[in-house]
Amino acid sequence: GFAAGSTWLLARLLPRAATANPVRRVAQNSAFPIAAALFNKALDLAFAIVALRVLGPGDAGKYAFVGVIAIYLDILLGFGMNTWLTREAARHPARWRPELWRVLRARALLWLLLAALAGAGGGALATLGTISAAEVLALALLVLALAPNGAAAALSAVFQAFERMEYPAAVTVQTTLLKVALGLLALALGFGFVGMAAVAIVVNVLTLLTLLALFQSVARPATASRSTGSIGGLLDLLRETSPFMVNNLLASLFFRVDLFLLRPIAGDTAAGWYSAAYRVVDGLTLIPAYFTLALFPDLARRATTDRAALARVYGRALKALLTLALPVSV
Repeated sequence: GFAAGSTWLLARLLPRAATANPVRRVAQNSAFPIAAALFNKALDLAFAIVALRVLGPGDAGKYAFVGVIAIYLDILLGFGMNTWLTREAARHPARWRPELWRVLRARALLWLLLAALAGAGGGALATLGTISAAEVLALALLVLALAPNGAAAALSAVFQAFERMEYPAAVTVQTTLLKVALGLLALALGFGFVGMAAVAIVVNVLTLLTLLALFQSVARPATASRSTGSIGGLLDLLRETSPFMVNNLLASLFFRVDLFLLRPIAGDTAAGWYSAAYRVVDGLTLIPAYFTLALFPDLARRATTDRAALARVYGRALKALLTLALPVSV
C-alpha cells in the first residue's frame, strides 16, 4: 500500500518527458538528484547519531564493519553491469529490454554464488571467533537484501539511460524515509543492529515495487527479442562489464578499506566513532557522482558519433566540477 501510494504521488509530481535542451536536461538530471542525495545523507547522518547513542560505539562499529562487507559484495554482485546497461541502452534505445533481462539473469546467478560464499565465510569467521553470531545474522540479512536491491539498481540504470534521473532520485527519498522510520522502530523495540539489517530487506522490496510501477510510465518501445541465458552468454557479459566493476571496486576500496584496518587495530568502539564521522565526507562525494551520472548517457552516445564533441563536453564538465570542488574542499 505504501509503495502504491508513493508511486501514484511521484507519477504526478515528476515530469512526463525530458527536456530537449541539452544544458537544461543535464541540469534537470543532476540538480534534483544531488538535492535528493544531500537530503538523504543529512537524514542518514541524523539517524546515525541516534543509532550511535542507542547501540553504543561498540555495536555501531560491528554494524559498520558488516555493512562495508555488504558494500563490497554489492559491487561484486553488480559487476559493473549497471553502468554498462546505461551505456548500451543510451546508445541503442530499442534494445534496452533484452539487455535488461540479460543483466537481471546474470545478477540472479551471481547473487546465488555470493550468498553461498558469504554464508560459508561468515560461518568460518564466527567459528574462529573473529565476528560474533549477531554479526553473522546481520550479514545474512544484508545479503538477502541485496537481491531486491540489485533488481532495483538495474531498473535505475535504464531510467538513467532514458535521462530520467529524477525518478530513481525521488524513490531514494522514499527509501531513506522508510529506512529511518523502520530503523528507529527496530531500535526502540530493542532489536539492535540485527533489526536494522532486517529493515533493509523490507525497504529494498518496497523500493523495487515502486520503481517497477514508475517504470511503466517512462519505458520506451523496445525489441521483443531476448538474449541468451547460457553460461557462455553470462561469461561474455562479465567480460564486457569487468572494466566498470574494477573501476567501481577501486573507487570504493579507496574510501572503505580504512575500516577494515581500523577495527582490528583499534577495536569496535573506534570503528563506530569513525564510521559516524565519515558520513559527512561521504555525503559530499555525491555531488560529482550525480553530475557525471547525468552526463553519462550523452557522453556514451557522443563516444560513437562525435569524438570531438565528446572532448568538448568532457572539458567543460571537468571545469565545472573543479570550480565547485575547490571552494568545497576549502
